[in-house]
Amino acid sequence: MEENESTQNETGELKAVNAVEFIYSIGSGPVFVRRFTCDCVRFGPGAGRLLSYISRNLEILEENHHEYVKLEKQTVDRKVHIVKQDDQLVLNRIISEKEGVKTQTHTCPLSSLKGFVSEASNLMILRILARQKTVPENMTFLSFDADTVLSKSVYRALGARSR
Repeated sequence: MEENESTQNETGELKAVNAVEFIYSIGSGPVFVRRFTCDCVRFGPGAGRLLSYISRNLEILEENHHEYVKLEKQTVDRKVHIVKQDDQLVLNRIISEKEGVKTQTHTCPLSSLKGFVSEASNLMILRILARQKTVPENMTFLSFDADTVLSKSVYRALGARSR
């Protein structure tokens, strides 16, 4: 089991606190990834939670992603549940806002997801790249955006950072 301590970064009006991140595995079974974040935006708090099981090949088995932002006059609560069933991914998305609750369910055949990287798999890839201290050229994956639409994710080296 691995655990990351709390880290705080301040960028403009956003102060992000990565509370705890666990990556846990027993033997050759699936990898359990858990991450909790708490963001303190100028106008109100927000938080996110990721609970996921991925295979050793970084394929998604099941993932729950929950995040919310509480603003002065509105709260947005978004939950996404993704599960691998047979030869497809089933996505359930629930968004709660002032106007009401929107629920969407759709499926994606695994054959159309070649190169797909889930949020948990992305965390694992970032750890591997950080340890290697290098990013291969043209490293491109598919991922879901905030609206659970497939889009390209490109990894690029940012270069040296001076303080």
